Amino acid sequence: MKTELQEIHQKLDLLLNEVRKMQGQKATVTDGSRFTIEQAAKKLNLSTSRVYALIYEGKLKPLQREKYSRIQFNQEILNQYLYGNKQ
Repeated sequence: MKTELQEIHQKLDLLLNEVRKMQGQKATVTDGSRFTIEQAAKKLNLSTSRVYALIYEGKLKPLQREKYSRIQFNQEILNQYLYGNKQ
């Protein structure tokens, strides 16, 4: 489980990125980062098998999902999953 402070920090990062986008500034480096299944599972505090299940269920959309290619995520996708589930 994430602490409330970590959740607040993530929400503030999201807001700061949105403000920067509106002002035409470059967003933080995490926007361009790509995460593997293992990295995404760690960020979401889930097992890799649960991440695969979420993809199969259509609840988590990867950036790239072609035959024989790696499944990748960016920070925005992970944040949408995290905060979309709490609304």
